[in-house]
Amino acid sequence: QRLNLFGYLCLPQLTREQGTSGNYGLMDQFKALDWVSENISAFGGDPDNITAGGQSGGALKCCVMAALPASRGRIKRVINQSGNKWMIPFKSLKSQEELGKRYLRYAGIDPDISVEELRNMGTHTLYKDAPRVLLPGDMVYDSDLIPYRSVRELFEHGLENVDFINGADDGEAEVFAESVSGLNEVPVRKFINGIRSSMDFYAHYRNLLGTLYDKYDFGNLVKVTDENAWDMARFLANRGLCGSEGMNVSRNLMLNRYFGMYMRERHPGNHCYSYLWTHQLPCPQEDKGTPLDPANTLAWHSTELWFTFASLREGIPPHRPWREIDYRLADIISTYWANFIKTGNPNEEGLPWWPESGADYGYMELGDTCSGHQGIDGELEQLILEFVRAEYKLEER
Repeated sequence: QRLNLFGYLCLPQLTREQGTSGNYGLMDQFKALDWVSENISAFGGDPDNITAGGQSGGALKCCVMAALPASRGRIKRVINQSGNKWMIPFKSLKSQEELGKRYLRYAGIDPDISVEELRNMGTHTLYKDAPRVLLPGDMVYDSDLIPYRSVRELFEHGLENVDFINGADDGEAEVFAESVSGLNEVPVRKFINGIRSSMDFYAHYRNLLGTLYDKYDFGNLVKVTDENAWDMARFLANRGLCGSEGMNVSRNLMLNRYFGMYMRERHPGNHCYSYLWTHQLPCPQEDKGTPLDPANTLAWHSTELWFTFASLREGIPPHRPWREIDYRLADIISTYWANFIKTGNPNEEGLPWWPESGADYGYMELGDTCSGHQGIDGELEQLILEFVRAEYKLEER
């Protein structure tokens, strides 16, 4: 599959040649889907029961694949790990053409160079280790492969009878991300670079929550001390009290819980399961008290992959001293994933029950122990839900 520059480069000269440009990597994924549909039965697989799974950027692409007309309903289930940005707009062709030209300038290449000259360049001449903001890598609305301007609109039209697992990791959400909506009269912006005291904590949330701060009497609803203020801020962000800038659009628990309710309303045949991964990895003694200590990293981005694939092996990698609890959890998590792939339901007798998100905001906490939750439990969760609805414009339905 073509990735980043080679998968998503848009340029006016490519558009003139092809009628559009970009989405090459997505086209490759559909070629892989074609191959699976046509050949998997020879390996004992079922072409009518295909699951697309991905993590981070790959998760969004799997979600989009399942909904696009080109899939023709072939994808029955999606496993989305930290990447279901279901309400974002697709990039416009014009904006991505400008990005492509900026990238070429960065690489020391004339942005008006001909397509023939580009194709004759060596990979290492064309590809540079550019900052992410300059590197093409996003899907683009082209009115052909992607016929809708936003992921949300695509999902509303193309997700009949598709089951989902949607997840986020405890430690992914950015506490100080900007609020795109702004619940105050003026847009909320990054307030401080750190929370070192209870005073910092309450100032940050007064700025972020706007009128919701007083409505829910936040100062009394959430009690913190100077010692635990930062830990509580991270806890709240991972569960949904964070600005909608950047990756927070897919990496907080309440947003995924709401997705299940939202999709059940539009597509009653869909079944959505949400999780929050809270298990902290083991670390060697020398990492204790450093930035690498799990107490500081929490359950960081992608750490559930060892467990979903049950790929834990002693001494691999050398700095992970796997424990009995890790192996036991990997067996549970990989069983959930296998059950979902087979049937669209992760549950089986003997495992903790995982409630659907479309049944009263259900979710599963996957941690040292696994526990299912259902319903909006108390004022704090009600505040988080109301904030998420406003911040991500989810009432505009």
